[in-house]
Parts: sequence; C-alpha cells; structure tokens
Amino acid sequence: MSDYKLAFSDSKNLDIKIKERTLEDLINERNTNKKILIVYNNSKYSGNYFTALRISKYFNNSKLHNCEDQMLKSELNNYHHIIAIHLYKCYNFLKELNKPYSIIFAGTDCNYFQLLQPELYKDVLDRACNIITFNLDMKDRINYIYNLRQKINIIPQSIDIQFEEQEIEEQDYYLWVGKLRKIKDPELFLEIVNSNSEKNFIMIGEMDSEYKAIEFPSNLKYLGIQDRNTVLNYINKSNGLINTSLEEGMSDVILSAMSLGIPVLVRNNSGNRSIVNQKTGYLFNNLDDFNKITINSKKSLNAKIYIHNNHNLSKEHLEYQKIII
Repeated sequence: MSDYKLAFSDSKNLDIKIKERTLEDLINERNTNKKILIVYNNSKYSGNYFTALRISKYFNNSKLHNCEDQMLKSELNNYHHIIAIHLYKCYNFLKELNKPYSIIFAGTDCNYFQLLQPELYKDVLDRACNIITFNLDMKDRINYIYNLRQKINIIPQSIDIQFEEQEIEEQDYYLWVGKLRKIKDPELFLEIVNSNSEKNFIMIGEMDSEYKAIEFPSNLKYLGIQDRNTVLNYINKSNGLINTSLEEGMSDVILSAMSLGIPVLVRNNSGNRSIVNQKTGYLFNNLDDFNKITINSKKSLNAKIYIHNNHNLSKEHLEYQKIII
C-alpha cells in the first residue's frame, strides 16, 4: 500500500480522490522543465554518436553538440545539465565547465586510451554529478585507474533497430563494420578473408590514413562510410557479423545484429564477453579459432531473447531519467 493510502486509510468521506503517482510520473513532470546538452566527439557514423542520439530522445528538451565545435557561454548557460560521452574526447570541453554534468565511459576510454597520467583527469571526474558506464568489468577498470570516490552507475546499452528496408545488391556475405584503425584490428579480419577464399565479405566504415593504401582481396568488397539505415540493412541481410576489435565497450553494431537474429562472430575481449557467450554467439581469439566456428541457428534465437530482456529502450530510458533528472 502506498504512503497516500496509509495516510487516509481511516477516512471514509473524502471529497477529493487520491491519485497515486508513479516514479515515472514524477520524473516526466521534472523532465519537461530541464534542458539537457549531450556532448560527443566523433563522426556522425560512430557508435558514440548513435549512443548520444538515442539518449537525447529520453529528454523532452535536449540538444546534441560536438565538443570540438565552439559554443557561446550565453548559450551554454541555457542548459541545466550536460551529458558527456567519452571522458578523454570531451575532456577539454569539461575542464572549464561550471555547469552540472555527467560522464559516460563509452568503452575505449577505459581500455585502449589508458593514460600514463590518469591524475590529469581526476578533477573533472571528481566534479561530475554522475559517472556512468555499461557493465561491471568497465566499472572495475575505471575504479582501478582512477580510484574514484563517487558511485559508478551501470546502465547497459539498449538498441534501437528501426530502419527502412532497402534493396541490397550483394548476397551471401559476412559483414565487418567499424572504423579501420588499430584498436579494431582490421589486419585480423583480412587474415580471415584470405583464409576463406570461398566466402564473400563486406567491410563498412571510414579508415585512418595508415590504411588508405590497403589492397583488398577479391572476395572482399569495401563500401566505405554508410549511413545507419544502410548499415542495418546490410547487417540484416548478412550471414553473420564479424568483430575483430582488440577491445570494445558495448558495441552498438553487435547489439543490433543480435537483436535482428544475425549470428555474431566476435573477438574474445572483455567488452564483447559482456554481451556474447557460448549460448548467444561465437567468441574467437585468433584465425584458427575463427575457422573452427560452426553456425548454430539456436544461438541467434537465444541472442534475440537476451537483447529483449537486457537491452531494451524503456529500461535504459527510465534509468537515465532517474539519474539525470
């Protein structure tokens, strides 16, 4: 019984009906008055950008801002709270900030981008209203690096796979999606492609300058940068999604494939292990492991159920509103 009902349980002749308000009602009332600025530092084809875009929809009055772009102080003062995605990439924006803010550790900022002087970032972290990350392993690493005083909130990534179907010319292929850079280890993917000459592969994503001169095998088609709708169409028509990253946070692309029931063949790293196991997909350490994989359709069904139960939009929506609002 609620506090309202307990207070009036002995009153029989009330003229006013008691209306119980849920936590969600209270949050939504406060949400209408809050202006939220969501800060990122990536291209509009990156996972961090799509995380920022998705979270922005959870607030009635929000705006996305690339922290490399200038913002007038007068405009910044209009916002009640700032959410920054990726500590290192948004550090310069945050260090002079005099507004309440929260920081989302997106993955690579507590893995690949570990610095020799973490104390440099300590003040920005100590002043944050909230520290948020996606899983327990990431939380442990953040605490190990920074020895934070405040609580770290774990909010698993959700996934939004609404897209318009479009015609895909290619058929019978495996897909790799990501920026061609060292942390993604595209070299291992090329080894996989060369070792499976009877199979077709597609690669989507922009590339660092060191990969500009790469020669792609004849059974690999490189499509460059594509918009999210096109990427989801290619995932949905693929035989499987391959991920070769040395480290990941909680990959939007992998979650999307799992939600669509597409097999995920992913490198055995801490981020991938947080969402993929022997029941929901395929983990491999090297080329030999990959070549031993046999696809089992039951795992894809398990993956869809897992995503529905653990990475749904409504739960993520409420968690961010509870913390920020």
